[in-house]
Amino acid sequence: MLNLHQRTQLLRIARESIGAVLHGGRPEVDPPEDEELLRPSGAFVTLTIAGALRGCIGTIEAVAPLWRAVANSALNAAFHDPRFAPLRPDELPRVEIEISVMSPIVPVSTLDDIMVGRDGLIV
Repeated sequence: MLNLHQRTQLLRIARESIGAVLHGGRPEVDPPEDEELLRPSGAFVTLTIAGALRGCIGTIEAVAPLWRAVANSALNAAFHDPRFAPLRPDELPRVEIEISVMSPIVPVSTLDDIMVGRDGLIV
């Protein structure tokens, strides 16, 4: 479980990455010093405006450090979700960002190992 400071850092990374691209720049985020944010992890970033979905993309596999997975997922949700047009600069102040950090993938032996509402499944 991430603490408040770590969650705040990830939200900042997501918003700054999106903002940099919207303003014609490159998303250049310095890696955090927090070991938890440097460990490989999958992450999903969901963007909403006034409660309506605006983009959601991520990866379940740990292919990058968590901070990088969040930055990449934020950019993909904002600009590459095929269900939506790319985010516009005027939308950024209204965008709410939700980050879901994936726990490691583990096999289960029985149905009793699965808790509905907590666990995602790969079939």
